[in-house]
Amino acid sequence: MVSSNLAPVLNRTKVSNRRASHIMKAAAASLGHDTETLALSQESIRHAWCSYCSAVAEDIKKTLTGHWDGKIIPDLTSGKVNHLAILVSFDGVENILFCEKA
Repeated sequence: MVSSNLAPVLNRTKVSNRRASHIMKAAAASLGHDTETLALSQESIRHAWCSYCSAVAEDIKKTLTGHWDGKIIPDLTSGKVNHLAILVSFDGVENILFCEKA
């Protein structure tokens, strides 16, 4: 019962697995489903959520691109420092991240 539309909403609203099972059981009953035949336990919801997250992570890994290169970049306080510049692009959006190298 945890779909690609429902899972992010439950996560965004910080609904626990226990509360999600109560909500989904009430929703299923109000829609006329026999709740005794549905898998609505906390564990089944957690398992469905983990499966959904794994699928989303795989999709991101397929389309995420990262490039990095060491650069000497001017520092605002003490001259120049050595940074690692990382370009990350996903879904048409590019971001540059700078990490200071030791």
